[in-house]
Amino acid sequence: MAQSPKTELVWINFTADDLDKDQREAYEMMVEARKQFEASFPCRDGFTYRFSYKGERMGMAEMAVPKSADAVKQSLQAWLASKRAAGSRT
Repeated sequence: MAQSPKTELVWINFTADDLDKDQREAYEMMVEARKQFEASFPCRDGFTYRFSYKGERMGMAEMAVPKSADAVKQSLQAWLASKRAAGSRT
């Protein structure tokens, strides 16, 4: 069976600053529309959705809202205090 030649993609990365004025405005409108689309999905308290886009396909996953570094530190301190109170040597 003969194989067809492979076409290699050349990916070009750029930022909004690299676009001309009209393209940058269109990009900013697209970003805002995407935010509004994603916000239209109801989510449980304490959770958020992560979206993935690939061509015409899209997906999403629900995940717990990330905690701030201070919240993680407080949770760890509370856990250590409860272990010490229970007689643990941690």
